Amino acid sequence: MRPEAIDEAAHILRDARIGKYQIETLPEEATPCTVADGYAVQERLLELLATEPTGWLLGLTNVYMQQIFGIDHPYYARLLAPNLHRSPARFAANDFLTRGLECEVAFRMARDLPPRDEPYSMEEVTDAVAAMMPAIEVVNAHFRDWLELDVANILADNGTDGALVCGAEVTDWRGIDRVNLPVRLSLNGELAAEGRGENALGDPLRALTWLANALSTRGEGLRAGEVINTGTCAKLTHAEAGDEAHARFGDLGDVRITFAS
Repeated sequence: MRPEAIDEAAHILRDARIGKYQIETLPEEATPCTVADGYAVQERLLELLATEPTGWLLGLTNVYMQQIFGIDHPYYARLLAPNLHRSPARFAANDFLTRGLECEVAFRMARDLPPRDEPYSMEEVTDAVAAMMPAIEVVNAHFRDWLELDVANILADNGTDGALVCGAEVTDWRGIDRVNLPVRLSLNGELAAEGRGENALGDPLRALTWLANALSTRGEGLRAGEVINTGTCAKLTHAEAGDEAHARFGDLGDVRITFAS
């Protein structure tokens, strides 16, 4: 994409965020067509927002979600500081445009993993993790029919980021069976979705390792204190005004969100 087109797309998406509205599509001349285009618009959007980042969001680590978007690899976006919350969280329903719920395992970094030529191993990434947490990501898309779009547009919208609500940190996390971790999401006391930790790229820690290496190839790295979610372990579920969401992650703990009407 030409720099002018990247800038136009980023300004349109910035205005949609500030105005809290959705758009149908970007203008043809400002529509990202490749993953590289999507990341370029995302980077410019983040510059325009000038909001402090506090970590990273991983998407499409789940085969179910990859099939929706017709892609076979994950993506990443920025977790912005105002979007990070602790459970139990209470929001006004109209704080969000979509209220898509994704049950995810999150990590907090203990030390930096700077960019380097050699890929990081899972063991090295494990040693850099301070804590593991249960989390619900609230998807907040600024495209009206975002599930019908390609991943380039999703990237441009910073991965349709909304809130990330984290449960209590578990620092003694290595003994938790991440692969077989049961994940159950209830809405108003009724089971709405369920899955396992392995749905996040086979292991949430493998997803984190993928991110460390994907960032490294672009001259970026993970930093101590950052929080990273690793993709949904269960199917995307939509919440309505007045709903109470409760996600249970076995031995890892739970997360609660209320969407006040």
